[in-house]
Amino acid sequence: MIRRLDLLLCGFEKLMMVGLTLVGVSLGLLQIILRYAFNSGIHWLETVLVISLVWAMLFGASRAIREGYHPRVDLLPMALGPRGRAVLNLLAYGATLALCLYYAYDAIFYANFLDMIGAVNQETDIPELYFFLVVPVTMVFFSLRYVLLLLTLGRDLGALKPEETYLSKLASNKGQGK
Repeated sequence: MIRRLDLLLCGFEKLMMVGLTLVGVSLGLLQIILRYAFNSGIHWLETVLVISLVWAMLFGASRAIREGYHPRVDLLPMALGPRGRAVLNLLAYGATLALCLYYAYDAIFYANFLDMIGAVNQETDIPELYFFLVVPVTMVFFSLRYVLLLLTLGRDLGALKPEETYLSKLASNKGQGK
């Protein structure tokens, strides 16, 4: 089940990262062509470009959690034994999961507020709610990633980098057809 959820998350993250990056790059190229070749432009294009790239970047950050690319301090865990590492990893991932869940809850609260007041983007005339939805959506993705890491950590408590254990277990399960 963990592998299936991981594959589902990976597929959606990749689709969003690639798709939204292509949208952003295409819009940027279109704006350059319009500006320099035709001395014109589209007033809302830059806003949509920035928002699409921010969305792509936040889905990339979710993927970075899986791959272990987020900054970490390994000095203390390296000096401790497996039990000390386990405690530190549980505390770090547990605290990060709690923070992501809080951000998701708070973002949903703020999204409701944006909807309630009817905030509209001045450039695009699209409700701000739609642009802001990236925050609760990606915080849910972050939370799922940390839950998967905590579940993996439960299998190998002394892992120095649980992300590596997580990826190696997924690869070995894939080879076994699990």
